[in-house]
Amino acid sequence: MSGSTDDDLPGNYNSSCSFDSLNLPASRFEQRAAVTDYCNRFWMYGGFSANAGMLNDLWVFDSQILQWSLLSGSSAINQSGSYGALGVASPNNLPPSRAGAVAWWGNDNKYYLFGGTENNSFTSFSDLWMFDPDTNCIAFDCSLPVVAGFAVSDSTFCEKQCIDFTDISQNNPTSWLWTFSGASPSVSTSQHPSNICYNAFGSFDVSLIACNLFGCDTIIRSNYITSYPTPLDSIWFTNDTLFALPAYSYQWYEVGAGLIANATLNYYVPLTLGNYYCITIDSNGCESTSNVIFYTSFFENENNQIASAIWPNPANDVLFINPALLTYNKIVFEIYDMSARIIKHEIIQGSRPIKIDNLAASVYGYRIMSNSNIIAQGRFVKN
Repeated sequence: MSGSTDDDLPGNYNSSCSFDSLNLPASRFEQRAAVTDYCNRFWMYGGFSANAGMLNDLWVFDSQILQWSLLSGSSAINQSGSYGALGVASPNNLPPSRAGAVAWWGNDNKYYLFGGTENNSFTSFSDLWMFDPDTNCIAFDCSLPVVAGFAVSDSTFCEKQCIDFTDISQNNPTSWLWTFSGASPSVSTSQHPSNICYNAFGSFDVSLIACNLFGCDTIIRSNYITSYPTPLDSIWFTNDTLFALPAYSYQWYEVGAGLIANATLNYYVPLTLGNYYCITIDSNGCESTSNVIFYTSFFENENNQIASAIWPNPANDVLFINPALLTYNKIVFEIYDMSARIIKHEIIQGSRPIKIDNLAASVYGYRIMSNSNIIAQGRFVKN
């Protein structure tokens, strides 16, 4: 890429502070202070020269244009240098000539140099130098390697929510690869993916690979997204009182009138006829809306409520539904066990008996529905 097949060349120190096709460092060895900057340019300092002396020249090579630039020092050997004031940068400062020093490129876009051996006496240095490049001399229009990072609109929510992600990666990334476990879509190449939907509950990982011209960086956040399940809510009548499944908070409503003030317990006693339901919130903040129950005069009398809807109660082999309820359209009768599992579902036509002789002796719940609205609900005992 540069140089000659000849050995022990004095180099060509044609110009400093500029890339030049004529520039060429002198031949050398024990030159260990070599680094690569964030623009993929090669830097080197000092070493043993072909003239049996030490060098103190700082060079940079640009592999894109195949040219060298001399940034500091000269072709002269065994220079004593100039230390200046400790911790104070100055264009007059210059490390003494040396070989075998170590170097690294800092995240601050500066060249660091430590130690080495002096002249031919093989005494060693313990000085630490920093070279702060003059941007008028050498451009730094490149970026640092990318540092991946992201933020999210909400990391904890209830089931079946869609959220947005924001890339906050540093150093001007140009491409992105996101992976969202448990989500739809599960991958994205957008900088700021939106409408990432989690349709199941659980804890999910998120990863981002962000890249620019100078490399890629990966960030993985395990169990970063938590989606809680939607709680189950159901209400039923016992005598003249509506009850809801256990929850953290409750609010009762009537379909026509809306929110019922101060009705925030797990039960509610209706004062008027109407269609009632309850919205509950669990300990995770997830909300659920119950079924709707139509409150009628059948439930106004505590002593007659259950007998008015079905009879007998307790029952042996059959149940009967109050004929007044059969005036509704498309009557459906359901029986469920105490775990809310439906074990019988019948469409009722006429006042025929409902057979329950195959049920074990226990307590069961029932629902009588018309057009998906619950018009009666309660419990009965099977002998």
